[in-house]
Amino acid sequence: MERIEIVEEICRDLLASLGEESMYHNLNHTKSVVNMAKKLGVESGLDESRLELLLSAAWFHDCGYINGGAEGHEERSCILVDEELSDYFTDLEREKIKNAIKATEWPQNPSSNIGELLADADVHTLGTKEFDEVEAQIFLELRQTSHPNLNRDQFIEARLDMFLGYEFHTAIGREYFQQDKDKNIARMFNEWRFVIQNGK
Repeated sequence: MERIEIVEEICRDLLASLGEESMYHNLNHTKSVVNMAKKLGVESGLDESRLELLLSAAWFHDCGYINGGAEGHEERSCILVDEELSDYFTDLEREKIKNAIKATEWPQNPSSNIGELLADADVHTLGTKEFDEVEAQIFLELRQTSHPNLNRDQFIEARLDMFLGYEFHTAIGREYFQQDKDKNIARMFNEWRFVIQNGK
């Protein structure tokens, strides 16, 4: 079995323990990020060794949700990397994987190429037709976990604070997603402004 197959098997087992309240940060999201990370990595010319590290980071990046909520989940994911992968990856390789995972922590501040690619893959739906569905899932997840009293207006305002000026880190990410991301966020802003102006 190849190493990336081992990583996938480990992460599928870990993520299987998540409850129904994890409406977005779950196996489906992880698979979406892995697939997009692979696409971006291949098209940006990563060699096989760096692509393997990128995909390993993508598989593990949200595993920290299994033993806690959103806050600090990146660090918990990194701990799991060391616990689960010490027999398969060298210390240096695990450090690169963890560095890429930390690039997904908000506000994103990637310090490596694979970190930039993973950061872009993690939020790529900002610039796709899946935007509305994903935002609805995140809203419901927050309501069922850490913010039970969160209303739609508060959620939109928080998301706008995060993403109004957001730019993808890689050239390929900007090429694929930036224009539609700007349109999606502009539409969200107009919705929020209408609600504020009309008091609804």
